[in-house]
Amino acid sequence: MAYKTKYKARNPSKYMGNPTNIICRSLWERRVCKYLDENINVIRWGSEEITIPYYSPVDKKLHRYYPDFIAEIKTSSKSIKTYVIE
Repeated sequence: MAYKTKYKARNPSKYMGNPTNIICRSLWERRVCKYLDENINVIRWGSEEITIPYYSPVDKKLHRYYPDFIAEIKTSSKSIKTYVIE
């Protein structure tokens, strides 16, 4: 059985895309959304907001890959790191 819900952001200004259209495709994704949304060290985050084009040698076609999350996080040294999370 497939799991799919919408996540309602508590901090919509932190979300990189449309905060009214955050889709969770598993319980794990829902937990990550909550963590990224509520963690004070997360500057910005998004769910399936970036596209990575790639060429498949199997069918010789160009495809698009959407990683689960992208997050900009403030480190303990006050620098900002960007993570792509799958």
